[in-house]
Amino acid sequence: MSDSNHISRKTVRNLQKNWVIAMVLASLMISSIPATPASAAPTIPKILNYQARITDSAGVPVPDGNLNI
Repeated sequence: MSDSNHISRKTVRNLQKNWVIAMVLASLMISSIPATPASAAPTIPKILNYQARITDSAGVPVPDGNLNI
């Protein structure tokens, strides 16, 4: 068996062992991340920020200033 593509059984076992160790370590690292639930705001905001683009009937933006809507 002098084939250059031949991999020895020992090499295969070492690769399998290393893969198992890597998966165990990855699992431990992922499981050590604390899972924190999403938290809500303690109160409802009293002011709501709203932005809009006001245009005339032709779709042209209306100049800045006071508007009656």
